[in-house]
Amino acid sequence: MINVAILGYGTVGSGVFEVLNENKESISRRAGQELHVKYVLDLRDFPGQPVEKVLVHDYEQIVSDPEVDIVVEVMGGVEPAYTFVKKALLAGKNVCTSNKALVAKHGRELMDIAKEKSINFLFEASCGGGIPIIRVINSSLTGDEIDEVTGILNGTTNYMLYKMNTEGCEFDTVLKEAKDAGIPVLVIDRNIKVDESLYTAWVGSDFTAEGESAGAWLKAYLEAKKKTDKVNIVTIAGTNGSSAQIGRTKGFNKYVEANGWNLLDEQDGDFTQDGGQKIMESYLKSYKDIDVVVCQNDNEAFGAIDALKAAGKTYGKDGDIIIISFDATNAGLKNVKEGSINADFECNPLAAPYLEDIIKKIKDGGKPDNQKVYVDEACFACDDTVSSFKTDEGKEITMTVVDDKVLKERAY
Repeated sequence: MINVAILGYGTVGSGVFEVLNENKESISRRAGQELHVKYVLDLRDFPGQPVEKVLVHDYEQIVSDPEVDIVVEVMGGVEPAYTFVKKALLAGKNVCTSNKALVAKHGRELMDIAKEKSINFLFEASCGGGIPIIRVINSSLTGDEIDEVTGILNGTTNYMLYKMNTEGCEFDTVLKEAKDAGIPVLVIDRNIKVDESLYTAWVGSDFTAEGESAGAWLKAYLEAKKKTDKVNIVTIAGTNGSSAQIGRTKGFNKYVEANGWNLLDEQDGDFTQDGGQKIMESYLKSYKDIDVVVCQNDNEAFGAIDALKAAGKTYGKDGDIIIISFDATNAGLKNVKEGSINADFECNPLAAPYLEDIIKKIKDGGKPDNQKVYVDEACFACDDTVSSFKTDEGKEITMTVVDDKVLKERAY
């Protein structure tokens, strides 16, 4: 029998206790021995709960018990976790911890003790959100040379959100604290309304440019199809007030106004398929002649297509209704290839290479070339009716016709 003691019965500790008990049979089978939680250490009492039977308040009861084989430390903080873990290791007990602060400050010392005692000090749960990388490095990458380890330390973000949530602080306040402490802050994807000098750089999509590209494409497409009469448009917008909704609406509606198109309606579909379907069903009841449906993401487009199909309407490449979408996900582009969606404008989520470049510059003592860094984004169509065009803002756009190769290369 393998006896386990858990130090701490908070969110993580209670989760460990639950998993070890609920999955006891399968874990024991894989381990080759029965696994038993003998103690749980916590200062609090939990009357009426299953843990009550094994709950103790004195750590010495655990460390002095020769039957305890494994100590699981999930208390958090440096003390008393460090004292308890060190005592356990010196007593010859294997230790597993999820404590980032403990490993960061005393990890080397504790690993040395474990090595000397020929026991385990395991800390994978404390690294990278529990991503199984430590064991992989030790067992599968022993023949490789690791030149460098880089990553994004998220503690600052957690601190900022905690301050905002518990103390009601505004972004400006917590960003200024980070700046005063000399901590670079990189903002990703969504815009925040603060003094731009408070953060180092912003990386994300130019949502307004996405909307402009969609409007310019529609203008070129209508001209190519020689459709010069009145154009009736409905928009299924994204979540009201979101950066994507604001930008895409602003960019596209510039073209609506400039070209005299008739925007029949614009309602919030909340970026969901269900929302897109419900809004489209409402539009079909309210408006007889709809020429263009603009959906501010692929999920809304899927819902709109469901509603149009159920109503017996034709749409897409060979239909009466033009469908424009945004995001250009793999699922969205499948619909483009099939001809259900006429055009899809990418929202590129792959910001990591841009962030890596900025981080390297900061690390080398420099700063980003630009405070606002827009990711590159492509535009896709179901056919080559419009192979390229120029926006009113002077930007040259090339449309990519979706085929199997495009879909195969699409990771998201």
